Amino acid sequence: SHTRQRVSSPAAMPKRAEAAQAEEAEEDLEKKSKRKRKVEDTADNADETEHAELETKAKKKKAKDVEASEAMEEEEQVVKSKKIKKEKKQAKGDAPAMEEEQVDAKKEKKAKKEKEKEEAPKKEKKKKLDQAEREARNRQLRKQGKQTKKDKWKALVAEKKAEAASKKAAQMAVAGGKLGAKRLEAEALAAAGMDTLDDRATECFVTGLPYMATEKHISAHFASIGQCKVSILQDKEKGRSSGKAFLSFETASEALRACTFTGTKIQNRWISVRLCEPREREDGKRTDAGPGERPEGCLTAVVNCDTSVSEASLWKFFEDCQVAGVKRFMDSETGEFRGLVFLDFEEEAMVDSAVKKSGTTLKGKPIQVRYKR
Repeated sequence: SHTRQRVSSPAAMPKRAEAAQAEEAEEDLEKKSKRKRKVEDTADNADETEHAELETKAKKKKAKDVEASEAMEEEEQVVKSKKIKKEKKQAKGDAPAMEEEQVDAKKEKKAKKEKEKEEAPKKEKKKKLDQAEREARNRQLRKQGKQTKKDKWKALVAEKKAEAASKKAAQMAVAGGKLGAKRLEAEALAAAGMDTLDDRATECFVTGLPYMATEKHISAHFASIGQCKVSILQDKEKGRSSGKAFLSFETASEALRACTFTGTKIQNRWISVRLCEPREREDGKRTDAGPGERPEGCLTAVVNCDTSVSEASLWKFFEDCQVAGVKRFMDSETGEFRGLVFLDFEEEAMVDSAVKKSGTTLKGKPIQVRYKR
């Protein structure tokens, strides 16, 4: 017999494929739905957890507030109780209790004093160290030609006084003081060794200046006459101003008028002003006008030399004149030698010997020596 085989028809195959795809689509949809429900459940759980945590925190905070309030109430009760007891003791006149409190207060005061006494040496030591550091810093500043904080403060305080003094000086310059302006000018010319005013005599030499006075203070003092350039002479040994300065005016008449300011005050110190002899010709070269006659009692000679000359060279050059002291003048801004020297002697004859060296050469450069007037 022949076995019959069951063969599917070609038309039935697409239907089965479609059914399989439909089943797969339903399964995917069901999986997605499950995942979505799971996410939603997780979010709900997180919200519930967060809500629970917030409630816990709120409860803890409330508990802390209650505890703090109770502690504060207890403290107030203790303070109140102590106060009531103290008032009762005072009312009953409990002398022993009061004495005990006084004894405790005295002991506390004594302990405080002993502690301060123990710490006093340390504080004193620290104070001395601070002061030493401050003094060292101030010395360094003065050595550099700078002002300390205290110096600046004093200068600032003195500035107003200088302005007031300048106005007063201007009034005196107009009136000429008690002697009269003309007489003061005549005396200034005579002191400079001039019969008539030389147009080249535009410099003045000021002495008696306050050590705290700056170029600004000095120029302000002479502002009523005209503008002037101020060169303060520094004392290198002491690290401050020497109290002397040169003033350069635009004209000789202004310089002569500045001499009438002798006897006025800058920062409450009397100053003296004298006219300097002209030291240069129109071509800018030094002129040799001769030393002139020696003033009575003069023990100082003025030397004009090259700026490269050292103090040791001056001592050696004037060795035969028995020099007692050498003072070299430095520029207040640069600190360099200005070529101006004062030589001090003990005998007038030695001053004459030094002046005779005028016109000779020192280190290959001519020098001028004259009497100090």
